[in-house]
Amino acid sequence: MTKKLFVLVAFFALLGGGAFAQLAIGVTGALHMDQQMSASEIANAYQNGDNILYGAFVEILGKHLGLGVGANFTAPYDTIGDGINLMDYDADLYLSYHLFKATSFIDPFLEAGVGLMATTYQNSKDVQSGAPDPIAASPYYYGALGLGINLGRTIGVFGKFAYNIQIARQLTYTDAYGDTQNTPYYGYWYQNANGVWVQYEYVPRLRFTMGLKLIL
Repeated sequence: MTKKLFVLVAFFALLGGGAFAQLAIGVTGALHMDQQMSASEIANAYQNGDNILYGAFVEILGKHLGLGVGANFTAPYDTIGDGINLMDYDADLYLSYHLFKATSFIDPFLEAGVGLMATTYQNSKDVQSGAPDPIAASPYYYGALGLGINLGRTIGVFGKFAYNIQIARQLTYTDAYGDTQNTPYYGYWYQNANGVWVQYEYVPRLRFTMGLKLIL
């Protein structure tokens, strides 16, 4: 219900503001953090490709409002050496407000949306009968502040910093016996101050995203 309401509000807001003027498509790299990192630490993470989820997005742009959807993925990984590859993804649906025009040279913007962080199989054939797919998943709300630079109103770069708020519920699925079960919470691995890798069973609170877009 929340997602449907969000889409309806966004649709009528865009329609009332001269919507569907332009379309932006692009690629992104997202860095998730449990605690705030310094600018140099973020730069090093992107330079080395550490814990970066890569993906793409599409955004419908009005004069000031935008409605978009995006997804970022990890590289496939095999946790127990059985030849079955898993991957994590972070998908979101969002509404943006651009303080100037969405295609302005300097483009500060606000963003709010709903998302889902999950772990799934790389190949659908590996899904176990009666098991949940995704294997684990947690929905969340988020708000973000961003800044973009658009060149010639056709190509742009941007960065945005988001704060995630996990929704206190789990997804459900139907098992092989027809019973409704809870999908486990999404969990991710994080290296603590002692250099030990620990699994946290919740959505990372912070996310920094860099992107390159083409404005059509």
